[in-house]
Amino acid sequence: MISKSLTAGIEVSRMTDPQHASQLSSILINAFSHDEIFKIECPDESSINDMKTETESTIEAIVQNTGPGGASVWTAQTESGQIVGYAQWKHAVCLPDQDNEQYECSGSLLSAPELYGNLSAMKRAVLMKSTPFHHLEVLAVDPKSQAKGIGSLLVRTFSKECGDIPIYCDATAHVAPFYRRLGFQVLDSFSVPLTTESGTRESSIEIFCMALEPKTVPPHARHSPNGTRGPMNV
Repeated sequence: MISKSLTAGIEVSRMTDPQHASQLSSILINAFSHDEIFKIECPDESSINDMKTETESTIEAIVQNTGPGGASVWTAQTESGQIVGYAQWKHAVCLPDQDNEQYECSGSLLSAPELYGNLSAMKRAVLMKSTPFHHLEVLAVDPKSQAKGIGSLLVRTFSKECGDIPIYCDATAHVAPFYRRLGFQVLDSFSVPLTTESGTRESSIEIFCMALEPKTVPPHARHSPNGTRGPMNV
């Protein structure tokens, strides 16, 4: 269990200044360089650079209120003002269109990132139906500041603002235990097949669909090994 002293001096607040977008995108890249889902989305240096640029633009748009409605970015800062982690949230209402989503998810020509994004969206639509929820799209902590409870603090702080609205996220098998300790429950799961350059199926990654009723968050949940991402195309 993480001691309160490990997060002493860490302040979590909603981001209001877009000038730190580049720093946050670097935290994301560094935190997820070994993450299974990240490797699907960014298999090479060029795609990593594209992801960094896209992440910066998304964060800037959200902070400047030109991004998706209800989206917000929350940062964790030290007393000296250094940003050591962040969470990106989106308030959404899923309206199922299962026939369309099923078709998109069964396409044999879809790339792994496209297939993951479509499967993830379909699962959210089915599991959450038209219920309002907060979607945890990104949770990333600087590698130098990991294992100190900062990821848990980011989730707990935001959950206090949620009222009776649930929180939803995707998680790999590696980080699912972290979310369970925070009180998340597994609603379902899906697999993303991985293929070689020749098109031969090599293996698959299991993704857990998880949700939390905010009032169930334990006060001193244990830390995450790095963080989590939801859909990569955010």
